[in-house]
Amino acid sequence: GWKPSAPHLLMSTNSLAEVVARTNARQDSRRFAKFIFRQIKLMNDVAHAGWRIDDALIGPVGPSYLNVLMPAFVSSIIELRIPVSALRGPMCAIDYSAELQALNIACTTALESHGMPSERLTWRIKSWSFNNFGFTLSRNFAHAIPQHASGSAVIASDLVFRAARHSMLRGVTLGIGHRMFPEVFSTWPDLKNWYMLDRDITCYAEIWSTIRTCQIHSAAAAGSVYTPRACAARLAWFDRHGHSHYQCLVERRCIAGSDQWIEKGDLAILRGTTSKGEAVFYGTVVNVAANPTQFKTQLCNTPNCTSPQCTFAHGDEDVHAPRFRVEVLLSDISRAAKTEQKTLVEAVCRDGFDVQFIMIPLADKKSLELIHTVARLSHGRSTSPILAHLTVPQALHQKKEQQELRPLASVEQVEWAMQMHTFQVTGGAGLNEQQTDALKRGLQRPFSLVQGPPGTGKTTFLVHLVTAIMNLETDTTLPRWNQVNSKNRRSNRAQGQQQPGRILLCTPSNHAADEVVSRLVRDANIPHQYITRVYARSIEKAHGSKYQGGAHIGTKSDLKFNIRAGLEEHALHFKVGGARDLQPLSRNLPENDFDAVAQKDYDQAYTGAEEQVLRKSRIVVTTCTSAVLHTALNKGGASSRTWRPYTFATVIVDEAAQASEPDVILPAMMAEDRVVVVGDHKQLGPVVAESNLCKAYVNALETPFLERMLKEPERVAANTMFHMQYRMHPSIRSFPSKHFYDSRLQDENLDDQSALLGCIWPKPEEHVVFIDCEHPHCFGVVVEDMRRRSGQTNLMENMTSLKNGGEAELVAEAYSRLLKNRACQPG
Repeated sequence: GWKPSAPHLLMSTNSLAEVVARTNARQDSRRFAKFIFRQIKLMNDVAHAGWRIDDALIGPVGPSYLNVLMPAFVSSIIELRIPVSALRGPMCAIDYSAELQALNIACTTALESHGMPSERLTWRIKSWSFNNFGFTLSRNFAHAIPQHASGSAVIASDLVFRAARHSMLRGVTLGIGHRMFPEVFSTWPDLKNWYMLDRDITCYAEIWSTIRTCQIHSAAAAGSVYTPRACAARLAWFDRHGHSHYQCLVERRCIAGSDQWIEKGDLAILRGTTSKGEAVFYGTVVNVAANPTQFKTQLCNTPNCTSPQCTFAHGDEDVHAPRFRVEVLLSDISRAAKTEQKTLVEAVCRDGFDVQFIMIPLADKKSLELIHTVARLSHGRSTSPILAHLTVPQALHQKKEQQELRPLASVEQVEWAMQMHTFQVTGGAGLNEQQTDALKRGLQRPFSLVQGPPGTGKTTFLVHLVTAIMNLETDTTLPRWNQVNSKNRRSNRAQGQQQPGRILLCTPSNHAADEVVSRLVRDANIPHQYITRVYARSIEKAHGSKYQGGAHIGTKSDLKFNIRAGLEEHALHFKVGGARDLQPLSRNLPENDFDAVAQKDYDQAYTGAEEQVLRKSRIVVTTCTSAVLHTALNKGGASSRTWRPYTFATVIVDEAAQASEPDVILPAMMAEDRVVVVGDHKQLGPVVAESNLCKAYVNALETPFLERMLKEPERVAANTMFHMQYRMHPSIRSFPSKHFYDSRLQDENLDDQSALLGCIWPKPEEHVVFIDCEHPHCFGVVVEDMRRRSGQTNLMENMTSLKNGGEAELVAEAYSRLLKNRACQPG
């Protein structure tokens, strides 16, 4: 072997390892420095115009990412990582093949001309291969720090899948820049005022308005309600009140299979391409107006017509397609991009821009409008007790007012309501000590929190709480009863009757709402006519409702929801459908045709019947979304005087930990006396399907309302935690109690099932088995054609699904063993 010529060249093993480490560190530093300088150069090069890359190479392909390699002017290549989530959606299904290490992409795209069917295009993208594939390399102006040379400072804003040379199919261009960074439609993510969330109600409203706006834009961008690209004629830029706008004339080109057109609040994408590059700008539609006298769409049939006011073309005048004058407010991010790309914009104006619109569901617009008004309602227009507890009192006089606030009911009135036999719980279990304390606190205080770990009887508590409130509302000796009835509740003085306060009970999901209704009907003696279950308009339509006067507001999961057997008689649409006044109008509606006059008469009568049913109802059960968006409960926008046609003395939000904070706050604002929030933030929290949101926004939305409330010592006094659990075996309870509830959970007497379940447990006395399932998950394929605006909200809707066959097999094996040992019954 080699022998050193000098002793100092002979190194020990430790010295050699140190030298290798230093060398590797220097090489890593050099590679990182080269990456930074290359990113800075690339950022400067594409800042003024995006590059169209046609000779890209596909690098490694995985189930969640796609690497794209492009040649560079330096020795190394440029690599971009594109998340598969930016491609996947209801119009673009992607399935990953682990054997081929390839992505199978199937796109459904509408043709630009009206009346033509949609195309179904498929591609397979393999690792390390050339494909009929290109993209646009653009500067990511969504970064708040202009010179920050991060890995996402330069992105692929558009992907182009080209069809084969001899194929009759066309290619597809997918805009993915706004899917990866939906904040391009508004402003840079900034939560610098987050520390003011608990101090100032105006900052509270602004913060949640910004987060919800970006979430709505993210859901809309990931959806499929895109209009075909159209020429933006006579484009004009102007500034107004410090904001950049542009105005253009757009030919009406609707979504295939639909006659819907853009409205105020929809999103706009403006693209311009020249030989020098490409520019993309994002904004929000602020005005849409038709101009038929300037662009005439039909020839005039009147002989010798010379009227200058005629809306039809004459003689040699050109006949145009219907055009609209659209005004768009440019986002703050696109305003900065326009400043950088001023030269390219001037060049593109000579060649022409094209514009594309994304329609936002009406429900999302309405939800956003309500969030905007939280601060305004807190300054005197709303009497909801929730607004006083969204922020912690800072001044001494505010703290003193909170401490001296009189209870809603005295101790004697609370005891009377709990023992009154007018409405009482006739079935189910009684209340333990913690549940009784929470019940008294909910009756006396305007705002209370209840934390219920698994199996501690939250639903049982709700049944007792509702019946006690029903009794309390009939007590005319309450100090505020007459005052509230005379000012806020619509009392029927003509008949000398007072109207007891209604109860609004909300849950995040339809299944949870149905469970509450089922328990109220089964365990309480409340008359059925007092309980009304309000479903989303989409569910009502799926179950026979003929009402068409409002948007069918709901979620994608609502379309497949089946009402539980035995509960339909409590549904609002079922009660309204049986009204006598509607029967003759319903028979006048044609079955296979549409009669506008007959439908309008029916809708008016239907609305009146809804009002009668709800006025007679004492308990309204619905979801958090329908509580604020259903037109029977919330007419018009928050700025309308009739936005809350019915008042609710009490609002109860169940399973509140599974809803984001805005979804809890908005229905709680409808309360006038008390708000009771029930849930457990230690269990499953809100699910944010919009994975492309920035991390700060996702963390804010995934933080349950209960968790944020209990971080402040001033709010802990309003909380009651249930300790006694009735569901789990002690060996099962010990783990969550120790790790999540500070060992506070206690066991009620449970039947020992060790003998029956010994077939699947290694130790009969322990009913817990931890199994490490190493089987990887994969993406399921969900393909749905949802090319209509409708009223369906896009929020909380994941266009993809995850599946794990290994976990499913383990569950099936455990279940089969239980059945074999007759430890449980099938079904």
